[in-house]
Amino acid sequence: MDDNNETYSDLLRRAAKQLSNAGIEGGLRDARRLMENAGGVSAAELIAAENDVVSTETLNVFEEFIERRAKGEPVSRIAKKREFWGLEFDISPDVLDPRPDTETLVEVVISQWQEHYKSVLDLGTGSGCILLSILHEKRQALGIGLDQSEAALEIAKINSKKLELDGRTQFNTSNWFETVKGKTYDVIVSNPPYIPSADIEHLDVDVKEYDPMSALDGGKDGYDDYRHIISNAKNYLAASGLIAFEVGIGQADKIAEMLAKVGFLHINIRKDLSGVKRCVYATAPRV
Repeated sequence: MDDNNETYSDLLRRAAKQLSNAGIEGGLRDARRLMENAGGVSAAELIAAENDVVSTETLNVFEEFIERRAKGEPVSRIAKKREFWGLEFDISPDVLDPRPDTETLVEVVISQWQEHYKSVLDLGTGSGCILLSILHEKRQALGIGLDQSEAALEIAKINSKKLELDGRTQFNTSNWFETVKGKTYDVIVSNPPYIPSADIEHLDVDVKEYDPMSALDGGKDGYDDYRHIISNAKNYLAASGLIAFEVGIGQADKIAEMLAKVGFLHINIRKDLSGVKRCVYATAPRV
């Protein structure tokens, strides 16, 4: 028998106040999403049930979720899900939490897509959100996602199956191009680690404490992985193919220079919704 007599509305108000006192902005919004996950209900169902008494089981799960959020853990990490490109992706501690800024990279690929493009290579695929979002839009394309983390690839495979894209995707354990030697692709896309090593300790808690370090640390100056990818990419990009990167704040011009030095053409920079130069893209160099 349940001893709890609090309604959903009671709990949401109490949780919002707790989060506000902990310095969390948007406490009610976060509380609602966590309640949806704790109770296994949709947003509409939660609205309809606001005056219903919450079961003790749901109450216990919800209170644990709120405690975690109050300590700075992102809602997406607690819920183990993140919406990206209008799609729902599973996430885990083994993958980078997809952010809205990264949707700019998907936008670039979609806007630059040529009719003859049929294949996409995603380097450092993580949850698979970039590759799968592109394939969701481009129904005739096939994609391969590479990552050095087998645990990350398991999440990508789950997402691929959930989105019914598993028939057009393949995920391989690989250190960048290691397992695709001798093959070429129409599109190469990557959101590699780009935080300078010394800057990681100054990142927000929700990043440095909850995103995998392997997805953040870009070496001493933040450009280690860009150097490796750019110096090798021309061997894997088909004629007139597209290469596109997400980049960190202040890195776009340097990445553009690196692409120009090895002969890439039509180099462009795209800003995100905040006006930050977020993506650099180019077409295959002359052979």
